[in-house]
Amino acid sequence: AAIERVERGSDGFRVSVEGTSQPFTRQFEADEVIAATGFRTPMRDLPKLGVATVRDGRIPALTPFWESVSVPGIYFAGNTTQGARGIGKRGLGASSSSVNGFRYNARVLANHLAQRLGMRVSRLRLPVSELVPFVLHELSYAPELWIQKGYLARVLTFADGVNDHGILPVSHFLDESGPDALAAAIEVDKSGTIFPIVYLRRSGEIQEHPLPAHPLHVYEDPSYTEEIESILR
Repeated sequence: AAIERVERGSDGFRVSVEGTSQPFTRQFEADEVIAATGFRTPMRDLPKLGVATVRDGRIPALTPFWESVSVPGIYFAGNTTQGARGIGKRGLGASSSSVNGFRYNARVLANHLAQRLGMRVSRLRLPVSELVPFVLHELSYAPELWIQKGYLARVLTFADGVNDHGILPVSHFLDESGPDALAAAIEVDKSGTIFPIVYLRRSGEIQEHPLPAHPLHVYEDPSYTEEIESILR
């Protein structure tokens, strides 16, 4: 519902609302009314430096790695990272506006900046036989994938064996050129159904492979193993 008006009475307030998802009109009697008016990022002089914004100037417009789209080198953290929407093609967006979401963005950003500054980042190398079990375990239990549905993915490349590149933004993986690779993520459609998805990059082209939903969201069973092995073949 959307609030139409708030009227002060002798013993409190009368709140009149109109339905948004379905038509109705209702009134509520309340002792107190708290006006939650949203927030605005303290941009200060950043717009004068050319930092582009979205949502009526409240949030900076960001790349998948939370860098200003108009002034390279300026990065943002916290709930401001919702300025990077991600692919958002199946309905619900990422949880970057909440601490349970942007905490994982911050970890990814820290690793990204470390590499930009020339620091070496160690990578896990996997035997080929462990690739599918690793991917299914991540899809079942990785908090980054479950909190940041559709935004963060586990990425592995196949340039010289199987190399784990850790957690990366899905949109970065889809836009980046590079060696053959796999990205595993969790997504949710407009009906609220949660399902795993695998993106496969081969010879520069991306193939998208949604996997069946599971009532308990646990994907470590033979049917999912067969599905991913078939995709990789």
